[in-house]
Amino acid sequence: MGGAIVEGMDELLMLRGEEHDCADCGTVTIFLPLENDEWVCTACDGAVLLPVFAA
Repeated sequence: MGGAIVEGMDELLMLRGEEHDCADCGTVTIFLPLENDEWVCTACDGAVLLPVFAA
């Protein structure tokens, strides 16, 4: 998405969010990208390194 300006949380979720299982809270939820292949769970704020999301 390089260079896209995101104005609100709803746009961030639509443009970059991905649904995955969270090992920390045990739910299937939306994850948002951080830096260096890390993602954060929107349910529990658990940050995880999950490069397998690219698959």
